[in-house]
Amino acid sequence: MRTLVLALAIVMSVFDAQTVAAFDRSFIDSRLGSREWAGPNCWNTSLVVAGILPYARFTTAQEFASWMTSPLCQKIKDERQITTGTIAAVRDSSGDDHHSYIHVDQTRIFEKIGPSAEELYRFQDASSARNSHRGFQIDYFQCEPLAKQIAPTPLTIAIDNLEKEIADSTHVAAPYLPAMKADFASRIDTLDLELTKAGDLPSWLPPRLKERLSSLRIQLRLLGLKL
Repeated sequence: MRTLVLALAIVMSVFDAQTVAAFDRSFIDSRLGSREWAGPNCWNTSLVVAGILPYARFTTAQEFASWMTSPLCQKIKDERQITTGTIAAVRDSSGDDHHSYIHVDQTRIFEKIGPSAEELYRFQDASSARNSHRGFQIDYFQCEPLAKQIAPTPLTIAIDNLEKEIADSTHVAAPYLPAMKADFASRIDTLDLELTKAGDLPSWLPPRLKERLSSLRIQLRLLGLKL
């Protein structure tokens, strides 16, 4: 965490306050931070910083792709439009997602390479990020936070609360993990069922919330592991 805070301080000394507003120290400490166990990855990092997801945890490529095709995100065709908060989706020739990072501005990006507890969040030059993914297609998206389009409902609040509990469980002692995982899994199943009957949400949202629950199921399997 000290390395991350130091990197952040350097960036804040170079860029103006507006440019780094989404990357302030309290945000990274409270929403991302360091984790004892594995889970948070590149796709999660981009979505959390963009305000689409609330907490650090494992995110599947399928969930990430579903948000990029949602009304929250618009694809940018001209790289000159890249600005603070632009999400980069690194994809192969088949269109499958391999990595993601988010722009601090046109010249700097923020990312996490993988889900291991040992892999840190980091800043990098945008040109270096692009060069490290030669041979892949990079699509760019400008997204707005979920809260700007969707007012909270009892169901979305329940999903947020469960996700927070799972995100906060990374320091639970090992003997308590089996019972905790079983409780979380049962609650995920209940919320998944409720999504099939949700009539107060726009039609595009429940499928993406189901992808969110799928990611949470994988995060449960990662609790207790460092990778």
